[in-house]
Amino acid sequence: MLDNLRDLRLIENLCSGRGVAVNISQLSKSLNRHRNTIKDRVEKLLKYKIINRPVYSYLYLAQEFPLIAIVRADLPRDKKTEEFILYDEHIFAAFFVREGEYNTLLVEFHKGIDSFTKWRENLIREGTILPKGVRYPSDTLFFSTKLVIKNEPYAPTHFLEEELKREGLEMNGYAFDDLSFQILKKLMSGEGIRTNEQLLAGAVGMQRKTVERHISNLLDKKIVGKPVCNFPRFFAPPNYVITLSLCEVKRNEDRLIKAMTADSHIPIIIKTSVGRYNLLTIGAFSKIEEYIKWEEEQDQRFPDSIGATKTTYLSPEMTFSIDPQYVSLCSIKKKIEELHGKELIKGIYEKESCS
Repeated sequence: MLDNLRDLRLIENLCSGRGVAVNISQLSKSLNRHRNTIKDRVEKLLKYKIINRPVYSYLYLAQEFPLIAIVRADLPRDKKTEEFILYDEHIFAAFFVREGEYNTLLVEFHKGIDSFTKWRENLIREGTILPKGVRYPSDTLFFSTKLVIKNEPYAPTHFLEEELKREGLEMNGYAFDDLSFQILKKLMSGEGIRTNEQLLAGAVGMQRKTVERHISNLLDKKIVGKPVCNFPRFFAPPNYVITLSLCEVKRNEDRLIKAMTADSHIPIIIKTSVGRYNLLTIGAFSKIEEYIKWEEEQDQRFPDSIGATKTTYLSPEMTFSIDPQYVSLCSIKKKIEELHGKELIKGIYEKESCS
């Protein structure tokens, strides 16, 4: 389906959120509340930037770009660099940090180490980043999408619900009640979201039934994932600290991974081999002290199992950009352009052959 122009345009529309919307009627029915009440809560979740609008996720990205690079870099603070970070097709997220000589942390997707190296060389050649002799050399850690154990951006909703019941919950100045939180949970797990197949049919030049069938095939083949709403910072709710933790697991690895997989503070787990570390976790915590307490609890729960850990804390204020869909849409657009070019060349060739 990735070598068909109309299918690619359908994927592009789905992953950009076109024809995808919150289904107020379905939420109203499932929660047994009036439409206007549901509509008001949904509008506030969007207005206060608690969640993004619903989109289909491009699952095939993990196959196309199986190399994740987490880069600590020394980059200038100027408009050119900011535009590079915002619009480069490989950069998924960027944070301002202060770690020794480094002031920026980037999360990138690449096809492999060779393409990563060529990309970096091209940036230096174009003057986008300075050569090593002028700047402090960057520090890069590589991870494989094939070793992702857990990828559940909605996982934090479980501990958020506990916070709501225990002491109330506020994000970005919005105070949650039980109904607004139930709506949040449903939207982040893919419930209460509708797809307008008729609108998409007109956009890509297919019949509505054909669009329905193709979407079903895309889901079955895991090219796209079902539509969901995500947190704007993807890994963590608004106001929460993102933690990047390299962990040395000495023993009881299976038990430890099983426990972390069930832990709602940890949406992302990746197996790795970086020096002494063999696990990367990405977590969400209300403050740094909460993470430290959580880490101590893991030590007590699994004595003598966890060795060294190396953690980077990324607060909301340190976030420069996180765009879950941007890298995906760049990849899809590139495929469309390449396929469109091939079809044009094929058409010219066939025309010349017939003349």
